[in-house]
Amino acid sequence: MSKARDLANLISQGNPLSDGAISVSEISDLTASAAELNQVVGATSPLQTQLDNISVTSGSLTKTFVQNETADITLSQGITSAPVVSATKEVPQTGVSTKGNWDVNSTASNYDFHNTAANVTLTPVGFNISNYSNKKEYSLNTSQAGSAYDIFFKPDGTKMFLANGSGSGTNNLVTYNLSTAWDVTTASYDASEVYDTSSTVSYANGLWFKPDGTYVYLTNNGNSGVISYYLTTAWDVSTASSLATETLTSMSNDPRGINLKPDGT
Repeated sequence: MSKARDLANLISQGNPLSDGAISVSEISDLTASAAELNQVVGATSPLQTQLDNISVTSGSLTKTFVQNETADITLSQGITSAPVVSATKEVPQTGVSTKGNWDVNSTASNYDFHNTAANVTLTPVGFNISNYSNKKEYSLNTSQAGSAYDIFFKPDGTKMFLANGSGSGTNNLVTYNLSTAWDVTTASYDASEVYDTSSTVSYANGLWFKPDGTYVYLTNNGNSGVISYYLTTAWDVSTASSLATETLTSMSNDPRGINLKPDGT
């Protein structure tokens, strides 16, 4: 019989010690095997087996949440204290690396192109003015622009300019302000923005402005020339001053209009 069993028998037989208890210092020359320590009186299985078979209360949930959304987790059994909860965030997906059969090759030769528009009837309007309505008209005062040959609008539609050249009388640039952009019925003559071109142009015909409104160009039907003017205040012809004249006799004997490339070249 082992010494551990002897000790157990001593205790069970009720042989009391002086203080009625046993301390480690009162036990000597005692050894016990792992099997003996794993089996004690009243235990139905080894201690390690009991530890291995402990039932843990748990629960899990796999779900994609939107902002402020809540969800319930069902536990395997009831508990008396607050549970410990942890969450693992899913790693965002970066998308697929290939489109497979849906991928169009560099020459677009692996799919059929159908240049059709089923059940569609096209009725182009083009330049047929009979298809337009709501015509708006503004009658010029002959004392302001009695011989208007060309017209130009400021890009935002708030100003309208006329080249007025009678040959025997007034030659000038006149300005009309439009209270409603592009609506000529709202035009009003601006007497403060008029420029007399008589000293440089005998027949003011063609008219064109640089896109920023700082230069204006006129064709002079009287001497087949083009005259450029600089405006110290953009779009205000009253601030114009003559810069240069180019005669076009060898190329055009009767210029009636003018238009420049947007970059001025």
